[in-house]
Amino acid sequence: MTTYLPEDRLHRLSHYALASPELRRRLDTLAHESARLLGQPSSVFSVTLDTAQMVLGSYGLSGWIAAAGGMPVEWSPCAYVVLNQTEYVVENAAQDARERDNPLVVCDGLRSYAGVPIMTNEGETVGAHCVLGGAPRHFSELDLAVLRRAARRSAEILAAHRD
Repeated sequence: MTTYLPEDRLHRLSHYALASPELRRRLDTLAHESARLLGQPSSVFSVTLDTAQMVLGSYGLSGWIAAAGGMPVEWSPCAYVVLNQTEYVVENAAQDARERDNPLVVCDGLRSYAGVPIMTNEGETVGAHCVLGGAPRHFSELDLAVLRRAARRSAEILAAHRD
């Protein structure tokens, strides 16, 4: 696993057509599939910029996050996935020491989260794929396998939108 400075990650991301309607449509479809398979109300594909998480594709997002197309990086559980290049699972955010004071938990009712890295064929982490819920939830190894498979598919989709 390679560690990158934020500038390196931003440089890598600059080579993708992140605003492509086709990219977003395909990731929205994939997000819907992940949410359905895992029985979760929301699913997201995102990238972490220097100060914000940018949603590239989603299903079930509403409110201010959907309107803004992302959130501040310090609130984003997906930022943990990207910055640490590892999976991150929170079964009950209201009781989790890392997340219980997060505005997503306190104000928006986030209770469960499972996210995995989106990695290129070269092993570079370019984003995260996650499912979110408003109720505590245990995520099994099979659940994480579903997310990993979708993350691999999203990396293929992203690669088709690279200059």
